[in-house]
This record gives sequence, C-alpha cells and structure tokens, in this order.
Amino acid sequence: MTALQEDKQERMMHKTFTQRLKRQGKHMIRACQAIRRNLLITPLLLLALPVAAQDMDHSHTPIAVPDTALPPALSLKIVKDAISGYNLTLLSDSFTLIPPPDYAQGKNDESAMKNMMASGACTDDAQGSQLTGHAHLYVNSVKIQRLYASVAHIPDSALQPGINQISVSINNHCHRYWTYQDKPIIATLFITPADTQLIKHRFESFPVSSPH
Repeated sequence: MTALQEDKQERMMHKTFTQRLKRQGKHMIRACQAIRRNLLITPLLLLALPVAAQDMDHSHTPIAVPDTALPPALSLKIVKDAISGYNLTLLSDSFTLIPPPDYAQGKNDESAMKNMMASGACTDDAQGSQLTGHAHLYVNSVKIQRLYASVAHIPDSALQPGINQISVSINNHCHRYWTYQDKPIIATLFITPADTQLIKHRFESFPVSSPH
C-alpha cells in the first residue's frame, strides 16, 4: 500500500470514528435534556445509550488486550480549574500512560510509524502484565490532543454552550485502540458548564472500581 493510499484509508477511518462519536453524543444529549425537563426517559432511549456508547472505534484499528496482560479499566474525573477551563483526570487500572519510545522518532509521522512497526511494538505494548500507551482526548467529537499523562486541561474555548461530550480512548503507540471482550476501552462524560451540577451523564465501558 502506498503512502497516499494509507493516508486516504486513515482519513476514512477517522471520519467513521467521529461520526460514531457524534451519534453517541446525540443519544446522550437527548437523555440529558429529558432529565433537565424532569421527564421520564423512555426504555427505548435507555437501551440506546450503552449501545451508542459502545459502538465506537478509533481513527485506526482495534487491538485486543493480550491474554498475558491484565484488562485495563478507565474512568474520568473533571473539576473546574481555579483560573479558567476544566481539569480532566484519567483514572486507570492496569494501564500506564507513557510517551513513545526513542526508537519511534523519525523525520516525519510516516517514518516514525514505520520505525514503531519494525520494532514490533505495535503487536504488544505491554510491560509484563501491564499495558502501556497513550490516550486520545475528544471534545464534542473533535480530537483535541494526545495524552501521555493522567491530567489534561480543557480550555473554555473548546466547550460550547449547553451540553458537551468529553471522550477518552486508550491506545497503543501505533494508535490502535485497546479492546477487551470485543469492546473498546473508553470513557465519556457529558457536562454542562453553566449548571451547578457539572456532570450530567457518564459512560465507561470498563470503569475503575470506586473512582468517583
């Protein structure tokens, strides 16, 4: 496959991922709006929430947690920053956020990825029983940044009036998103900055035990 074909394939995969994030967001926003109006949420909508949230993929391809590794867990915590914006904390079990290794460096993204693939890191990314990699942060279905640490700042400018969707996926350093039991390991918060109750809804496919 040529570099042009790979670039085209990656753009198509990214488009699919963001479309599914938006679909998840629409379901959650309808639920939050119903709650704010003190209406009962229909059983159909309740059933749709986890289905929409689980129907996510990454801008690349999935990679299953190997049998030799402990299954990761992921939850999110968010608080208002003392000066501006919000501070998001990733809470995880059996997963370590780290930068790519030195051998991943290249003249550009394409050569760096080739170095990673040649090293074999794309097939494992585990240190013993502990998975390693990075996270991707999405705000309202738009990828904001790559995360190598557990705390990220979300500026006010990244948020819109009303309900906002904040999603995080965990990935290996070849940008393949981790899955367990055929489900992506993701966490999503729906927040309304103007309200005293900041978090309106949360979804975590494999939550950390007692994280909140």
